[in-house]
Amino acid sequence: MSKSDVNRGSYSHIFIYRIPSGNHEAMLRLEKQLTQLYRKHGTLSSEFYQLGATNVFKGFTGLDKAIGAQSDEEVWVEVDTYQNAQQFKTVVEAVGGDEKGEPLFNQLYGLISQGYSTVMGEFTRLEV
Repeated sequence: MSKSDVNRGSYSHIFIYRIPSGNHEAMLRLEKQLTQLYRKHGTLSSEFYQLGATNVFKGFTGLDKAIGAQSDEEVWVEVDTYQNAQQFKTVVEAVGGDEKGEPLFNQLYGLISQGYSTVMGEFTRLEV
């Protein structure tokens, strides 16, 4: 693994959110605060993507349909990167003990679509 690979990390925590379109700006502001909190405790990077119009290939399913997104919702993907699984665990524990965390997470729960459980997973980068 090269030095640049170590700097970009090999472990990612990915979230898929459904967000009411009217919450777009508030979610941007909140994610900026959450990103700063996580970076303070060691997250290497956080990137956010909003699903756009998708040309779905024959035999495939669009992500919006797969998670049941409605026409008045946006679909966002968040990718947080860590050096490895141990660093991820250390950061999560540190954020959990930070007094700024709980109020931000409570705001998050109020901004995502109600009745939807955010999809999340931990991934290790593959070398192909």
